[in-house]
Amino acid sequence: MNREFHSDIEEDAGRIDEVKERLYGKNFTSRKTSLRPAFGTRDAALPSSWEGRSDEDTPAPRPRKKGFGLRVFFVTSIIFFIVAAGIAGVMLIWGGNGVSSERIEIVVDGPVSVAGGDETDLHIKITNNNRMPILDGNMVISFPSGFHVKDTEGNEITSQFFSIGVLGAGETSEQTLKGRIFGGEDERKHIAIVMEYRVEDSNAIYTKEAGYDIVIDAAPIAVSVDTLQEVNTGQETEVTITVVSNTDTIAEDLVLSVEYPFGFEPKTADPKPFSGTTLWRLGDLPPGAERTVTIRGIVRGQNNDEKTFRAFVGQEDPKNPGVLGVLYNEAETFFVVKDLFLGVGLSLNSEVDDTYTFGPDTVVRGVVTYTNNLSVPLRNVSIEVELDGEAVDTYAVDVRDGYYNPTTSVLVWDRTTYDELASLDAGGSGTLSFSFRTPVLSSGTNVLVKNPSIDVRVNVAGVREGEENVNEERVGAVERTVYVWSDMHLAAHAVYGNGPFKNTGPLPPVAGKETTYTVMMSATNSSNNLSEVTVTGVLPQGVSWKGVIDPLHAAVSYNESTRSVTWRIGRMEAGAGIAGAGPSVAFSIGLVPSTTQIGSVIPLVSDIRMTGYDEYARTQIRQTVRDITTNIVSDPSYTQGWGTVTR
Repeated sequence: MNREFHSDIEEDAGRIDEVKERLYGKNFTSRKTSLRPAFGTRDAALPSSWEGRSDEDTPAPRPRKKGFGLRVFFVTSIIFFIVAAGIAGVMLIWGGNGVSSERIEIVVDGPVSVAGGDETDLHIKITNNNRMPILDGNMVISFPSGFHVKDTEGNEITSQFFSIGVLGAGETSEQTLKGRIFGGEDERKHIAIVMEYRVEDSNAIYTKEAGYDIVIDAAPIAVSVDTLQEVNTGQETEVTITVVSNTDTIAEDLVLSVEYPFGFEPKTADPKPFSGTTLWRLGDLPPGAERTVTIRGIVRGQNNDEKTFRAFVGQEDPKNPGVLGVLYNEAETFFVVKDLFLGVGLSLNSEVDDTYTFGPDTVVRGVVTYTNNLSVPLRNVSIEVELDGEAVDTYAVDVRDGYYNPTTSVLVWDRTTYDELASLDAGGSGTLSFSFRTPVLSSGTNVLVKNPSIDVRVNVAGVREGEENVNEERVGAVERTVYVWSDMHLAAHAVYGNGPFKNTGPLPPVAGKETTYTVMMSATNSSNNLSEVTVTGVLPQGVSWKGVIDPLHAAVSYNESTRSVTWRIGRMEAGAGIAGAGPSVAFSIGLVPSTTQIGSVIPLVSDIRMTGYDEYARTQIRQTVRDITTNIVSDPSYTQGWGTVTR
């Protein structure tokens, strides 16, 4: 039985080998087979061996699509990578033991706007909101131009380094930064902050950045540019640039840069520029101080051309001397060029301006300059100056080589009064002169003129050479306005025997003994309203303040350290003290003469000044009053010799 079993195995193995040889042989071919129905059945006798089965009965293997496995692998890899990256990102940002820069908070506490030049404090807080500490923390603050910070040795620096070290989880580090900001008005300054740190088990350097903006709401330096509003082509004009410090500290190393309009030819400047014709070194400017630069030059251009002057002031660049490094402020002004056939200029009392202010009863000397701007001669040249206004004193007008008509208040120069005007060559020029006097503003109890002013207009006319039967060309060339400031006056004297106080002591004064006096002051104002009127005086050594005034409500004060008396009058209407009641005050002083003053008349109040602002003339006016002395001649009981100190 065993022998039969082994025989069967050997027979089956032989058949399997035959199948393998046919299946893997190089001449193997498959044949097509049809699939049976899904649920169909058929009767078939299954042989017990491989015999009787031909190659045609073996079904061919089903072909497989090429690349299918590669695509499956590729898609699977992408999905795995996305999932892994997402998990890593979540762990990095929100993971329990990770450190994220998003959880490092930098907060700057400081002003959002400052006045230029003011000192600014910035408080910087760095908070680590991670669950792990950060190591080797360093903070670097970079300053913008115009932000002045000094180190411990007083040297200016452009950035500052703070060592933070280890900042534990939830801990905060605070730093304070002090500096001054300079720049133009409404300029925004950006301060950059960078925090560098390391994390545990890593040598990589990570950063956290932040910034802070500060706006300059007021310029530290004020600058203004003033010139005429209209200038004749070929005429010399003057430009005045004023720089004023608005800070409470010294503005250092200031420079002024000027941008001239096309067609302007600078001639002279006071002071002279540091470099070329456009740059001035102003140096250091103390608080409230000012610098003025005056430039004169010739303007050329077409009729109605608009020309613009620009001025820039700031700090000099330390690396480029003579160059504007930080801009503090800028200003501009413009004027219009008039292309007149006859260029005309006008100066009053040697000044060229659009408006003038003079005191009452003042002689004003005018000079008219003229130039033929044409390339051909001019004939029958006529120049007129109109003086218009209630303030014109027709009896005080004088003219040289011309004629004054008091009815029209017009001065005329033409070929009948001045031969040079019969024919004026191309480019020819000359000067004419005249004068007038500002009026007396009050007489007795009358104010003669209210808000006095004089308009001065220059008109020119002429005929071009070669133009026959042509009317004279008459045009207005120049117009100026003269304002006359009010006649403000202070009367001040001392009395002994009368007044609101009872005085004591010997008269004449005796060396070493006290004599009291009453100082009386009264103020008057003529034509224009005044404001901020103030009277000051100084009590010399040996004179004491008694602290008694009349009326009691008068704003009189005494400064013991400066020994100055101040009377603040405030506002004074036109006509105060002339056409109506005016302000007055009295106060008591005591005098103890020195033996060195025996035989002398000595001052009781010295350096007396009265100041006020004329609201119509728009100018500050002042008056200096003679010292009040012991020679009290205003006292009704005055006797000769009362003013001299005796033994």
